[in-house]
Amino acid sequence: MGNGPPVSGRIQRRFRRGCTHAFGATGVGRPGRWRRWRTQAPFLRVGLRHADAIRPAHRLALMADVPEFHPPPAGGPARGWHYVGPLTDRPRPESHVACLDDGWDTSRPLVYLTLGSSGRPADYLPGLIDTFAASPYRLVVTTGGRAGVPPVPDGVRVFDYLPGEWILARAQVLLGVVGIGAIYQALRQARPVLCWAEHADQRAHLARVEALGLGRRLWSRRLSSGGRGAPPAGGPSPEPAQVLEAIDELLAEGDALRTRCRAFAVHLTARDGGEVAADVFERHLESAPPPRPPRLGPPA
Repeated sequence: MGNGPPVSGRIQRRFRRGCTHAFGATGVGRPGRWRRWRTQAPFLRVGLRHADAIRPAHRLALMADVPEFHPPPAGGPARGWHYVGPLTDRPRPESHVACLDDGWDTSRPLVYLTLGSSGRPADYLPGLIDTFAASPYRLVVTTGGRAGVPPVPDGVRVFDYLPGEWILARAQVLLGVVGIGAIYQALRQARPVLCWAEHADQRAHLARVEALGLGRRLWSRRLSSGGRGAPPAGGPSPEPAQVLEAIDELLAEGDALRTRCRAFAVHLTARDGGEVAADVFERHLESAPPPRPPRLGPPA
């Protein structure tokens, strides 16, 4: 992130200075409801009468996206909306991580499974682990503390938390229930995405992944624990055997898939989302203030 102060600190300080400049004080009291209404009513009336002129000048929206993934509408983004790039965790790269590199056969391809931060319970995990144990793949799982896991077989390792960037640098594919942050982490490392959705935004993101040829969305029946009994309530998830089949099919694309992923990674590595966000925020506060609306008077 450079040698300057942390991005959050930069934004906080600029926001305080901007508010002090705009309002002449670092804070205001907490008047009663009636007093607040009497104080604000004239400003609300002026604002409503001149909303078309005032709103664009004061709008600032930061989009933690890149236009190559989620493109703007025809004509470009609306005034005040800015693509800043992904805002993801980016730990220092490590050439050797003992828990990932030692004590197992690293010649076998590695699959990274993340359980996500929300959604239904991951009671499908034991069955998935059993299936991977008999496969040619190694499996690393991060649970985020959302699942308790019994002792696992060789070729499978489970962690509550481990930086995704470290795992993806060694993995061949990202698997699981993911949001846009994990998708961008994988694509930044030029890794394909093979995931299923439990929320509406995940469906939209995975549709873009498929459209760009950077992976696939898995569709199928619900996944039960170990394939036994009635499927649990929740969103659709793939059966363990389907997961392995989909991984085989995806990685069989070989050089064509790797070329697409590497080409898209350029759009992400070219942006430092935190620094871009801080720069946009500072420019917004330093820009010339909008013209003042006319003094309050009777409506025309």
